Amino acid sequence: MNLKEYNYSNPRHRLLTGLNAYLTSAFTGLLLANTIFFAKQVLFYENTVLSCTLAVLSVLLAGNLTGKFLFSWIKKSRAVYISTEILFVISISSFIFRGLIFKNEDLDIVLTSINTGSPFIFILAALPVFLAGIKINYFLKISSGLFIDEKQGAFQFIFFLISGLLTGAGLYVLCYKFKFNYFAFAAFPAAFIPFLFLINEKYNPQNFIANTVTDENQDDNNEKREYRDDIFFTYLNFSCIIIYFFLGNLTVLKFIGSSLETGLLFIFVTALSFLAGYVFSAFIKKAYWHIYSGTFYPFIFLSFFLVLFNLNAVPQKHLLVLFFIPMGFISGLTVFHSLKSILNRFNHHNSYTVINISFFILPIPILFSLMQITFTYRWFFIIFYSLAFLNILFPGIHLTQRPVKEYKKGIYFIVLLITIPLFIFSHAYFKIAPDNSLLISHSGNFDSIYNINYNSDYISDTFTISVDDRPAARISDNFYRDLKQSFAAIELFLDGDKSKILFLDGYRKFLFNTGYKNFKNSILLDYVPSKITDYRNLPISGEKEVITVSRNMYSYFYSDRKTSFDSVVLIPNLIDQTENSVLFSDGFLKLVKSKTAAEGFTALILDINEINSQYLKSVLYFMKTGFKKTVILNFSSQLVIISSDNENAFQIDDRKLNKCGNVIAGTDFLFYDSIDFLSHMTNAGFENVKFTASIVPHGNRIYYPDDFKIETDLNADNLKIRDIPLTEFFKLSAGPDTTGILKKLSAENSFIYTALFNASYYNSRGKYSDELTSYTGLLKPAEKNPALKKYIEYVLQIKKLNYSALAEMSEKNKEWDKAKELYNAILAIEPDNFNAIYNLSIISITIQDLDKAFEYLTRALELNKSNTDVMYHMGVLLFAKQDYKKSQYYLNMAVSNNRADAMTFFYLGMTYEQMGEYSNFLNARKNYKIALAKNPNNDDINAAFFRIEDIIKNIESGWTSPDRNEKKNGDSGEQVPLPVTEKALNSRLSDE
Repeated sequence: MNLKEYNYSNPRHRLLTGLNAYLTSAFTGLLLANTIFFAKQVLFYENTVLSCTLAVLSVLLAGNLTGKFLFSWIKKSRAVYISTEILFVISISSFIFRGLIFKNEDLDIVLTSINTGSPFIFILAALPVFLAGIKINYFLKISSGLFIDEKQGAFQFIFFLISGLLTGAGLYVLCYKFKFNYFAFAAFPAAFIPFLFLINEKYNPQNFIANTVTDENQDDNNEKREYRDDIFFTYLNFSCIIIYFFLGNLTVLKFIGSSLETGLLFIFVTALSFLAGYVFSAFIKKAYWHIYSGTFYPFIFLSFFLVLFNLNAVPQKHLLVLFFIPMGFISGLTVFHSLKSILNRFNHHNSYTVINISFFILPIPILFSLMQITFTYRWFFIIFYSLAFLNILFPGIHLTQRPVKEYKKGIYFIVLLITIPLFIFSHAYFKIAPDNSLLISHSGNFDSIYNINYNSDYISDTFTISVDDRPAARISDNFYRDLKQSFAAIELFLDGDKSKILFLDGYRKFLFNTGYKNFKNSILLDYVPSKITDYRNLPISGEKEVITVSRNMYSYFYSDRKTSFDSVVLIPNLIDQTENSVLFSDGFLKLVKSKTAAEGFTALILDINEINSQYLKSVLYFMKTGFKKTVILNFSSQLVIISSDNENAFQIDDRKLNKCGNVIAGTDFLFYDSIDFLSHMTNAGFENVKFTASIVPHGNRIYYPDDFKIETDLNADNLKIRDIPLTEFFKLSAGPDTTGILKKLSAENSFIYTALFNASYYNSRGKYSDELTSYTGLLKPAEKNPALKKYIEYVLQIKKLNYSALAEMSEKNKEWDKAKELYNAILAIEPDNFNAIYNLSIISITIQDLDKAFEYLTRALELNKSNTDVMYHMGVLLFAKQDYKKSQYYLNMAVSNNRADAMTFFYLGMTYEQMGEYSNFLNARKNYKIALAKNPNNDDINAAFFRIEDIIKNIESGWTSPDRNEKKNGDSGEQVPLPVTEKALNSRLSDE
């Protein structure tokens, strides 16, 4: 019988506090998952899993510290707890039923709060977490105490907290995936009410002494003494685990992807494996696991990194997250034994303090600091190897101070010595350079931007810039031309040159737009974060640029609520137009409209070929119902939708027509004249847009497209070719003074504008032959119209360059039919274009249309008789046709004109060999020998050379010359090489 000091007398409260902590943690997990999902929709480009987790932990810590202060200051613990619990029930009820309270959905609520500057919705979301922090502090203090049944609740308390977070987050994910009603969570508030009457323990209890009978054996006493180690190892363990989990998340982002699903899967796998290790540890009685288990961390983590490094290209690669299970498991084992060490070493108050610091305070500064680092490979491995050094060295020091056998210490230090060369070997073998390149890179093909000359008449390159393997911008001359036309439309409808405009430009990181030079009194909000382009910037243009603000658009709107603009123009990039649905929701468009002055207008510039059809419908619906007047202009690939509450904003009269002419004068042949510009007005009041919905979409209802239907011809699949008289069209938007317009709309001019409009349409659909037909159909009217002639000649020259760039890209992609169409379009502009004819001949050879190839090569030779490439390919083609004499002629011509590559001599040797006779064989050998000297590794040349050597030896030794016809018929088993090998096919018969 012994006297022993205890903290609490009622063991039932240990279970009750654990259950309450589980439910509290479950709702916190639910709210965290809700925040992550919602934030990902609004903060589209951000890693919301980490940022939201840090935010929730910070609010939880604020509540924790507040709870410590309240319970220490107010002696009546029960009063503080009951007040907190009641407020918690009210706050979670308000959060669950927020839709009924605000009579709106989350997106509208948040965006309205941003617009009004009201923090209420943010307080409503943070308050339950803050109150949960107060409760958790209270329950942790109770769980850290010793109950009269000789047990402490800290072990189950931590288990309840982590499993509760998983439960709540899992419930939310299931409801989100299967579209369950979130009102099912109404059971949460009711579940906390019984605890108001059942939990009654003091935060700072009076300890009491009781008699106890113990059967503890000597081993148990030894174990308790063994656990009395330095607190340094405890804090080191928790810090290392947090950093390893962060590095594991970075590894997943690097090799698997940055999708929300992948991030959540990593969290669930890590937490479940951690709990498995935590529970399993209860059955391990050995001491010092909390010290020595950390030695395994570097090896387990490096193995995880190398697995993902080598297997990230496999199908279903998101399952590679499962390889982090060993790391989670060993971490759970470490935490359990660290917790056991804390409880055995310290008294009630100190145990609570150490656990509180380890679980609720340490993670926040560590995560915050790590999130400020731009991780390169060098920084990643500096942090990893620093951890590895601590994980291996300090347990070794601890081992040397313990009275253990020397051979065990020797084994440990042998392992330590092997570790360094092992890590170095891993880097060398897998070619992982710890350099300054970014660990996680997002952009693809960004370097192509530096080759663009924005000040030239034509952008020669055509390429796609990607972000995380998704197209963000497709840069081409047509796209850039259409974008400048769209800016001209914005400029037309402004009142005065000093109009203040806000541009929300999603292309700013990928494209320097010279159209901004006419909007010097405006602000460009570059809302795409720099990390998306791997912190690379556009080249300096030399132009005086518009004022640019690089910032999240929501924070900009919130901080600058009182400023309004004459116009707000939204220009989403291709990722926005296909995935960022919030930008096209009623809630966001209302926010944009709120920044627009009453007499001003709101505009969107969209890519009609790329935009998600539901997003387009949502925009059209809002513009139809949210404004009094709307006009839509179609510039080939770009659709400009402009809306205003000003009844006269879009009236077209002579004054507007004159202004239109002034705008066009500075747009470098973007339009023929002002009527051509205005003819791009596809719609002037939504007369061709029918709304058949009975349910009005609002807020984030855009995610449920079946709720409404819009029938419109404004999409790339069925965009109508203009076939109505323009006089009728302009009645839709004509002002009181339209004499200038109607005077220009004679029957002949109407034909011109219709042809130009249709050419634009055909270009947007990739119908280049039809586009060219529309333009060339204007050549005859242009003979009597100098202005039209000048415009058409300029456009055709630009189109020739454009078609050539597109054709080259089509060849690279092996889109032979498209390339042929484009080269034929060039020939329609310039019938004697040598490059087009020559490239058509190469394509014809590649697809084995040898008759066409012969026709094109003949034309090419007529245009350029000294071109050795044409001579060579003509010789190869004639060889395939078995016309060896003519083939020999053209190949010899190529050699005579200084074409001295291996393949020319190889085919020249082939022609001699196929013609038979000893003298020809000698010439064949001579040419094969030259070819072999130039390319000794070519198997075909080697085989031909040894074959001709055998033939000549046989003849010189008295054998009869072999019959060439028999060789052609395959009697000897010999094969004549085809003029187009697979290698040549892949390289477009390059002569290299």
